[in-house]
Amino acid sequence: MYQRTETVIVTPQFDALSAPRVATQRPTAELLIIRVPAITSDMTNAEVMDTFGEHRELVSLPVLERGKPIGLISRNIFMSQMSRPYYRELYEKKSCIAFMDKAPLIVEADTPIETLAARAVASGDKTLVDGFLIVQDGAFAGVGAGLDLMQVLVDLQTEKTARSCKALTMPAPSSAPC
Repeated sequence: MYQRTETVIVTPQFDALSAPRVATQRPTAELLIIRVPAITSDMTNAEVMDTFGEHRELVSLPVLERGKPIGLISRNIFMSQMSRPYYRELYEKKSCIAFMDKAPLIVEADTPIETLAARAVASGDKTLVDGFLIVQDGAFAGVGAGLDLMQVLVDLQTEKTARSCKALTMPAPSSAPC
């Protein structure tokens, strides 16, 4: 388990096999919650660099203000920018919001998977690559990964196809009286 500050909570990645079966209930964004370290908007880019260094599995880092998400920092974009000549010297003491996506996809935990998928596609490839933020009653709950969303959609489609095939192979009800 990771330890950094009281705002750091990390759990294993989403596992489609351990998730509740989608046929018994309508799946929501809550299935996709991954607890990750979060930072606040007053933290510096040097602290962001440290957090990414400590948690190499992070694809993105949520930025919170009073427990509510205000943005998302993409590891790829952040590291690419900070590796440019003189950027580290110029930006490491500045606020982390300099490299923050100020308009990430934010969804409530009870958002149906199909709705989430449509919103993810509408928001562009950054959502599928960097992930999205999941909240419960407006408060940060965790991040969701684009690949995990795709896996749940595949599982839903597989189960739907299996149900359709089963219905087609069942014998027709007899019209003969009992």
